[in-house]
Amino acid sequence: MALSVVSVSINTASPGALKLRRETTLPSWLNRSISSEHNKQGLNVVRVVRASCLFNPTNEPILKDALKEPVAFMGGMFAGLLRLDLKEDPLKEWVTRTVEASGITEEDIDAEGLQQEEQREPQHLIDCTISLAIPSRFSYLPPYPFEKAIKMSSSIKQPNVITCKAAVAWGAGEALVMQEVEVSPPHPQEIRIKVVTTSLCRSDLSALDSHAIFPRIFGHEASGIVESIGEGVAEFQEGDHVLTVFTGECKTCRQCMSGKSNMCQVLGLERRGVMHSDQGTRFSIKGKPVYHYCAVSSFSEYTVVHTGCAVKVSSAAPLEKICLLSCGLAAGLGAAWNVADISKGSTVVIFGLGTVGLSVAQGAKIRGASQIIGVDTNPEKRDKAKDFGITEFINPNDCNEPIQQVIKRITDGGADYSFECIGDTGMITTALQSCCDGWGLTVTLGVPKVKPEVSAHYGLFLSGRTLKGSLFGGWKPKSDLPSLVDMYMNKEIKIDEFITHNLPFEEINKAFELMREGKCLRCQQPPLSLRTIPAVMPARKSSQTTGSFCCKCICWTVGLLVLLLGIVGATAGILYLVFKPEIPNYSVDSLTISDLRLNFDMTLYAKFDVKITANNPNKKIGIYYEKGGRLSVWYTKTKLCHSMEAL
Repeated sequence: MALSVVSVSINTASPGALKLRRETTLPSWLNRSISSEHNKQGLNVVRVVRASCLFNPTNEPILKDALKEPVAFMGGMFAGLLRLDLKEDPLKEWVTRTVEASGITEEDIDAEGLQQEEQREPQHLIDCTISLAIPSRFSYLPPYPFEKAIKMSSSIKQPNVITCKAAVAWGAGEALVMQEVEVSPPHPQEIRIKVVTTSLCRSDLSALDSHAIFPRIFGHEASGIVESIGEGVAEFQEGDHVLTVFTGECKTCRQCMSGKSNMCQVLGLERRGVMHSDQGTRFSIKGKPVYHYCAVSSFSEYTVVHTGCAVKVSSAAPLEKICLLSCGLAAGLGAAWNVADISKGSTVVIFGLGTVGLSVAQGAKIRGASQIIGVDTNPEKRDKAKDFGITEFINPNDCNEPIQQVIKRITDGGADYSFECIGDTGMITTALQSCCDGWGLTVTLGVPKVKPEVSAHYGLFLSGRTLKGSLFGGWKPKSDLPSLVDMYMNKEIKIDEFITHNLPFEEINKAFELMREGKCLRCQQPPLSLRTIPAVMPARKSSQTTGSFCCKCICWTVGLLVLLLGIVGATAGILYLVFKPEIPNYSVDSLTISDLRLNFDMTLYAKFDVKITANNPNKKIGIYYEKGGRLSVWYTKTKLCHSMEAL
C-alpha cells in the first residue's frame, strides 16, 4: 500500500497556549492492561482521545519522572480538546487532564485572575521526530488556519433550559398533574438525561402518600440517554445509555472504598428533595422550584442527576427492560446474594411477593435453595410466584395458626433465611420467629410506610438469630450494575416477566391505582415512546383495503429510494476513480507548536499509524491512540516503531 509520510521535528513549545484542568482517573481495566503489557518497555504513555496539536505537559511533582523522558504526541486530526493520562508508575496514581488549545496568552491568564497554581510555564519538548503514515486511499483536506479549527472544535455547546412534560405531585395522596416544567442545564459533575422508560416502585407510592415536601416530581427507577453533560464530566458523553440510581457511588468516601458497604457518605439516599451538589433544584414552574425525589425524579421527560447516581450501560441492552435493575429487581437479587449469601440446599421464606420479594425468590433459586416459601395475602400471586422459584405458597388468611408456626412445621424447626419485603416493621418479629435457632438469618429490605420502629423479644437474638438490613441489595451501583445487565443479556436472570403493564405516560395515575390494588408488579411509563397494551388503549380497526393500499405505497417508496441511492453511489464511485485526489508530502526540519497551528491541519476518516522517533537513540517514547473504541499502542526504542495488538 502506498504511503504518504508526514514528518515533523519538534524541539520547542509556544508560550501561554494551553489551559489545563483536572478531570478523572484512568479506568482500572486500562490501567491493568497498560501495566501488564506495555510498561515492561519502560515507556511514558500518553493517551489521546481527540487531538490536533503537539503538547508538552507542565512541570508538576507527579510528572517529574515522566518529564525526564521525551513526551510528545500527534493523534487524530480533530483540532481542539485533548485528554491526557500521564503516569509516574503504572501501579500508582494516574493524572488525567483535559487540555483546551484555547490560544490564550499569559496576559489573558493574568487578566482572568486565575489562581497562581493554574499559571503554568510551558516546557521545552525534548528533541524528537513525529511521523504520520497515511494510506494513499484516504482523502486529504487542505490545511486552513489553525485558529479557526480551534474555535470550531473547542467552543463547547452550552446546554439550554429545556421545557418538557412531567407528572408533578402537589400534595400528599393527590393525583399527579401532567404539566410543563423547566429543566435547568446540568451543573458541574451532573448530566441531563432524556428519560426513555421509568417504572413505578412501591416506595414512590409510599412517598406520594406521606411526604410533606411539595410540589415534587417522583420516580427513581428509570433508564435513559444522556442529553447533555455539565462541567468537569469525563465519564459520560452525549448519547450514552444510562440507568439512574437512588443511592450513588462517589468511589472516594470511606464506605465506597470499603468492600463491606454500599452506603455512600457523599451520594447516599437524598430525602430533602434537592440535589447533592448544591442543595438546589433543577426543576421549576414559572420560576418557582419543584423538588426532586431521591435526587432522580424520573416522572419527567428530562431529568438531571449527579454523575455518581447514573450508571453507563451497554447500548445493546434494551432500556425499556433493564430500567428495573435500577431499584427493586437488583435490591431483591442483592439481598439474596450479597446480604444473606444463600447457600445451596437451604430453606428460604419470603414475606411479600411483589417485585422485590420475587427477585429474592429468583436469587434463591439461582443459588440452589431447596425450599422457597412465599407468604402473601393476595392469592392471585400464587401462579406468578412459582414461575420465579417459589416452591410453596402460603396465604396467612387461610391459616388457623400463626404463620411462623406453619413455617416452623414445614421446615423442620424454622427456615435458614427469612426476608421481610413488605415494609411492615411488625412483620420483622414474625420473620425472626420463622427462622431456626442457632444460625437463622432475617433480612429486612422493605421500606416502612408508617411506623419505622422495630420491636422484637431479646430472646430471639440470644438463641443465635441475626437481623440484617439491606439497601439496594448491597450493590455498589456504578461498580456492580453493569454485571447484572450482562447477566440479563446472557439470559441468566429474568426481567421481562416482572413487567405486567405498559402504559403511556399520561396514564401514570392509573398505574398508581393498579399498584394500590395489587394488580401489577412493575408498571412502566415511557415518557417518550408512548407504548400501550390492548387492555389499556385498544387500537383502532382499519379496513383490509386501506392496509393493503398503504403497504403498496410503502413498498414503492422504499424501492425508489434504494434505486436512487444506487445511482448516487455509482456516480460517486466513477468520479472518485477519475479524479482521485493526490496526497501531498510534508517534510519539515524544525517546527514549533505556533507554526504547527498556523500551517498544519489534517482530517482523516479511518485508522492511521503514528510513529515517534527519538533523535537521541538512548531515549524511549510511547504513545497509544484511541478511536472508535479501538485501542492501539505504538512505541519506539530507537527509530523502529512496532504496532501492538488492540487491547
